[in-house]
Amino acid sequence: MLGLCVVLAVNIALPSSGNSAEKPDYVSVAFTSTKSSGYQSGTALLSALKGINGVKFHSIPANKTMGRNNLLKKGKVHIALVPALDQLFALEGTYDFKKMGPQSVRTLWDAGPIVQGVATRGDSGIKLIKDLKGKWVASYPTYPSVQLYMDAFLAYANLTWDDVKAIPMGSFGAGQAAILQGAVDAAVVSGQSAAAHEIKASAHGIHWLEMPNKSAADKAAWARYNKVNSALYPNTVTTAADSSPTNPKDIWGYNYQMASYDWSAQNLVYWFVKQMAENYDTWKSGHAYLKKWTVAHNLNSDLWFVPRAKGFIRYFKKVGKWTPKMEKKHQALLAKYPQKMTK
Repeated sequence: MLGLCVVLAVNIALPSSGNSAEKPDYVSVAFTSTKSSGYQSGTALLSALKGINGVKFHSIPANKTMGRNNLLKKGKVHIALVPALDQLFALEGTYDFKKMGPQSVRTLWDAGPIVQGVATRGDSGIKLIKDLKGKWVASYPTYPSVQLYMDAFLAYANLTWDDVKAIPMGSFGAGQAAILQGAVDAAVVSGQSAAAHEIKASAHGIHWLEMPNKSAADKAAWARYNKVNSALYPNTVTTAADSSPTNPKDIWGYNYQMASYDWSAQNLVYWFVKQMAENYDTWKSGHAYLKKWTVAHNLNSDLWFVPRAKGFIRYFKKVGKWTPKMEKKHQALLAKYPQKMTK
């Protein structure tokens, strides 16, 4: 679920030899809720890496967005596993980062797509996003990331909040519950959540308002979406409630990201990226979510909205997987977010 975020905090003393692949002495890890998929998958990942490298791990708490970022910015940690929208807000200097201003954060690894979308009751008669005109739609005035989902979702169909009746929700979970209760016609739902399956199992069933990316019109719709929210991307899923390999649903994908600053220690970043890339077959079985944290997913530059960390680039150049297309996308992102936020 969104809001249950994980920070991977790394205090690493690299040897002075300059060997960028040499392992650290220890790794400090900070997590939020132990019930989150990020915590469970993150601890499984680190346990596997410890088994491979013999590195010691320590955990520290960092429950809030700015708590995580302040640890990162002050150099008390070097890597933070954060929700993708935290990266977007940091780059743009918006929401929690408004007082601090735009931050030159960089991504060194993308976790795999989390399944989400906007759903209605199956018997609502609402089949397409445009059918929401005049309907009760969940809004999230105190939850900026989810509100941005909905702003972009409406833009996909050339709608605005003036076209629907906004019903304020106090939390992500409240929106999911409101569908089941009939208090709203549509809200953001985690595709594999207990709430999604509860809606599906009800007398009403569940229906996903799909966002395909196949035709020219679809691609134009996604361009409108990404103009509002560049952190999410098209995702055809078979694991959401009421979906299957024979009944896929076109909704969206959302990542956690391993983040650093542009001035972070790049030997550290290089070492960590190397471990992630070269030991995937070992750590992927530690948790179901880890299987999605693939090298291929990370090298799909069509999904990037944050510049890559220099250590990431250096590693993939060394192994011959850094392409002109990737370089072009990276340079475009640097031009879009040119700030050089200092310590």
